[in-house]
Amino acid sequence: MNTIKILLISTLFAAASAAGMTFKFAPEPRYAEVFIRLGQSNEVGRSPGTIYKASTLLGRSNDPYIRINSSSGGWLKPASADLEEGNSVLTDGWESLLAYEQRSSYYYSGLQGFARELAVNQGMRDVHIIQYARNASRLNRDWREVDDLLYPDCIAFINTAISDLTAAGWVVRVNAISWVQGNGDAFDPLYGSADLYGANLTQLLADLRSDITGASAAPVLVVRSPDFWRLPFEPGAVDANSARIDEIETVQAAQAAVVSADLIGATLTTTTSFEDYIENWDDEVSGGPYPTHYDEDSKQQIGILQAQSYMSL
Repeated sequence: MNTIKILLISTLFAAASAAGMTFKFAPEPRYAEVFIRLGQSNEVGRSPGTIYKASTLLGRSNDPYIRINSSSGGWLKPASADLEEGNSVLTDGWESLLAYEQRSSYYYSGLQGFARELAVNQGMRDVHIIQYARNASRLNRDWREVDDLLYPDCIAFINTAISDLTAAGWVVRVNAISWVQGNGDAFDPLYGSADLYGANLTQLLADLRSDITGASAAPVLVVRSPDFWRLPFEPGAVDANSARIDEIETVQAAQAAVVSADLIGATLTTTTSFEDYIENWDDEVSGGPYPTHYDEDSKQQIGILQAQSYMSL
């Protein structure tokens, strides 16, 4: 029966061609595998200057095929979500990871490890990363929809990036949303409100899934806030930093609870195995006497673990 059908179709094509008819076939769709990365300075990447070198933990063979659309760095907090010049990265729409890293002031974060793990070790094609991050941003002051500060700017940036892909002929699949933030809510007595972190994060994830085009079923990849203020303390700073440890433990517990209760899908990437790779107390990279950043290799490790956890969902 199948042979008869093939012969019949071939006969019809031959007759149509003889009559001068032409046929057009729809091209195979191109799928843009989109991942959204949000957070504060550990998502932005390195601090200004040359404190951190670029890491080469993973191969870069697929960098020209990984695409980035980023708005990240310092900002005019809390008056405006606008980026500061000279302390930020704003890509020219979509560009390759290769082009992104060739910028004179590119920032090294978990983004590179995440994208390379997916594209190189996991065999994913056409990885597209939308990154929106702001240094020293707090969930209880900056990211909530009611704050009318980072959230509307973030949603507009993400949806424009997605719209640009669609206009270029891509079929967009929003695969996951990454969240790298939390320590800011643990040490600011005015805006911190660590006790509200769980409720704020739950609301943020619901809002993101509702407002980002095509993200209603996107899982969330949360990075657990690290123990930046563990011993040894600076001389004379034990009491203050002990209080910070209590607050960060509250945030960590909230992150774990939100991930556990999420009904769509969520993972929690813990960083305990490489918390030795944080800034030293005397580096003052963060503009203060305490460490709040990972180094370049540990940032990349975070991205790798996130990508692996996503693939395990």
